[in-house]
Amino acid sequence: MSTENWWPVVLLGIVINTTGCVAEAWNSYATPHYGRERAEQICHPYGHCSQGTWVARSSVEPDPAESYRTCVERNMRRENGWLKNTVAFGMEVNHCMVMNGYELVLR
Repeated sequence: MSTENWWPVVLLGIVINTTGCVAEAWNSYATPHYGRERAEQICHPYGHCSQGTWVARSSVEPDPAESYRTCVERNMRRENGWLKNTVAFGMEVNHCMVMNGYELVLR
């Protein structure tokens, strides 16, 4: 295959990637509590989400919202805020919540 025939594949890749980024930006601006709602979801990197509620399993902290804020602040300080609103950031916060004794119970 010559390099002249690769441009449609590259163009298709750019369109698919841009569509995901535009949808993510639209959701974050259209939803007033986007960050909090995103925290209550287990999301596949390509958009499929399962919603749930954080439940204390072995945590000393009785309030999941307070623990979530602590996890967000810790990750923001560690990463200097550059991962905010990314799948990686959500996974880090989710991991922090699990390590703090919480479990996301699916609805």
